[in-house]
Amino acid sequence: MKKKAKPKVRKPARKISSLKIVAGFREWVKLPEIIKGKEKQAESLFQSIQTALILYRSYVITCDYFATNVDRNIWNSFHKLQNDMKELVSFGADYYIRFCSLKTLRSLDKKWDDIILRQKELDQKIEKAPSAFDFYNKMAAFKLKHLREEKADMEVSQKLSKAYKNLEKAMEYVEEYDNTNSISVFGASILSLEKAREYWGEKLKEIQKLEKKKADLSLIVNEMENLVKTVYDTPIMAKWVNDIEKRFSRLTYDHALLVDSYGKSIIQKELLEELSTVLYSAVPKMWAQGQKSQLNHHLSELESFVTIYQPELDSEIAFAERHMQHKEHSTVGQSQQLPRLVELTKVFITAMDVRDPLMRQHSLNVAHLAVATSQVMNWEQEEIQYLEIAALLHDIGKIWIPESILTKKGKLSADDIKMVRMHPVYGAQILQSSELFKDISSWIYHHQELWNGTGYPDGLKEEDIPIQSRIISVCESFDAMLSGSGTKTALSIEQALDRVKFEAGTYFDPIIVESFVKAVETREIDYLKKYVEK
Repeated sequence: MKKKAKPKVRKPARKISSLKIVAGFREWVKLPEIIKGKEKQAESLFQSIQTALILYRSYVITCDYFATNVDRNIWNSFHKLQNDMKELVSFGADYYIRFCSLKTLRSLDKKWDDIILRQKELDQKIEKAPSAFDFYNKMAAFKLKHLREEKADMEVSQKLSKAYKNLEKAMEYVEEYDNTNSISVFGASILSLEKAREYWGEKLKEIQKLEKKKADLSLIVNEMENLVKTVYDTPIMAKWVNDIEKRFSRLTYDHALLVDSYGKSIIQKELLEELSTVLYSAVPKMWAQGQKSQLNHHLSELESFVTIYQPELDSEIAFAERHMQHKEHSTVGQSQQLPRLVELTKVFITAMDVRDPLMRQHSLNVAHLAVATSQVMNWEQEEIQYLEIAALLHDIGKIWIPESILTKKGKLSADDIKMVRMHPVYGAQILQSSELFKDISSWIYHHQELWNGTGYPDGLKEEDIPIQSRIISVCESFDAMLSGSGTKTALSIEQALDRVKFEAGTYFDPIIVESFVKAVETREIDYLKKYVEK
């Protein structure tokens, strides 16, 4: 009998199975160390992430706008990663990894790989965050700027609309004022209502051109608001201009009368022409263009000019009229009065020379300068001669002042000063003894009065002081500056002139100072140089 064949054993299958077991065992042995290594790597990466987050926070603080989504994404990833790491570390602490199954170890290994990958991804997010914040800040700034511009444009548009409404109200106000107060009569030759309407229309056209050109709305609104203010100011401005115009017209008329009828001039022709151009040409243009500050300046300047010169002009006309009347009614005996005054003056001058030669020289200088000043002012010869006599005798009262005081060196006492200040009174008393000196004596009496009222003996001011006294006051002070005194150093001609100009309007009549300076600079400079050289 044949033997039965034995079944074949699949040896290779057994071999493969054993290899798997061996490989699994080896993996189970190695995985705990691998997991520990990955845990350390994750901890190191986590520390780096924490450092990066500190730098990230420092940068975020410097940004104007906060990118909430970017920041939320970073911190959500960080906290999730932190919690997952704690959970894995806690599992490793609670269980002895070497006794865990291969499946569990493989799961832990995979989780640590995922942690490390997420850490790297988070690190990249943190690294890219500044760029994201920069972009967000640029977009936010642009958006905010755009919103602000839209808001500003809307506000300006509202202001422009309001300005148009205000312009309508302003024009209605002026029209109503015209109907109730007859505004047309105010400043009719300069700022009439008809001219005002023309100016407003032209200005409105200019503004509308700016709108068509799409110019800056703020500029357009500003122009509109200025126009509204100009319209509202029209009634008051027209009244002010009209008042100045009337006063200026009177001034020019009176000055022409003084020049034509009496041959005198106290205002330069060029100055009158210049101010006339300002009033009738420049003022309307500045008003139309809304140049309020410049307009107010020029109107105030014109007003001050009229205020200063009109009283002086009135005084000169009154003086000239009195003089003309005096000449018309004078007799032959009165016409012979001047030679007799001259003779008596010589007697007084001789007496002064005997008492004090310096006093006589001072009086001669004052008289010389007074004559030159009055000539510049176009006085008549007879008036000049009377002024010359008064100037020669202005210090005659010092004859009654004790010589010990007049020649005293150093500072005078209060009593000495009081005595010296009596010399105008003494001078008037001496001259009043003769009827011939009746008018001149008042000029002598007031020659120490000052323009601002701080002089003596009566403290008169401005036009209340006789004009002859005002002329003598300037000339006497100027000569005293050149000669000096026991307590004051003598000044040069230029220095003395500067001092007189500086004190014009304070101590001296500004109109007289103007004529005096002109006389010195054009007529008497050689005479004064010789006097100073002596």
